[in-house]
Amino acid sequence: MQPGYESFKKQHGFLRALNEMKALEGPIIEETTEASKRTDNPHAKRVFGKWAQDSKEHSRLLQDIIDGYRGAAYGAICKTCMSDLCDASYNKFVLGKLLEVSKGRFAARDLYDLTKKHLFIEGDLARNYAEMAEMTDDEDMKAELIRLEGDEKVHHEEAQQLIDALEKTYGRLLKEV
Repeated sequence: MQPGYESFKKQHGFLRALNEMKALEGPIIEETTEASKRTDNPHAKRVFGKWAQDSKEHSRLLQDIIDGYRGAAYGAICKTCMSDLCDASYNKFVLGKLLEVSKGRFAARDLYDLTKKHLFIEGDLARNYAEMAEMTDDEDMKAELIRLEGDEKVHHEEAQQLIDALEKTYGRLLKEV
């Protein structure tokens, strides 16, 4: 294979990862905003509201990185090859049905289940950002991705704290079902 092809393939893989992470942030924004509105639990309201704001910022940062990288790396070719990537992303499948609770306020069990799902998601996001930071030689992009990784680690810790608080408060009720 030609050296140019290997470089293109690496850049394409990195851009694909960036686009997938951007696609993942959208449903997280919607879900955490909705969860914040639908819970009466002040701790959960604060945590989910914070995650919604952080995810909006992550989405904006990712779009900035994508725009800069896409323009520098590929130009028009890349815009075409990436145009429908997000529609095929597994992330939409993973997040598509997370908020499967009845209309109205969250019951403790709904909040617990949603937070358990986010514990997994936030940990996965942190790992993905760490892997992506290793995919680029651009120090500015690497620093941004490492910062995003750190944010997701904090979200993971906050999810665990909320789960612990819910288990302490509702204990047996959460174990039933």
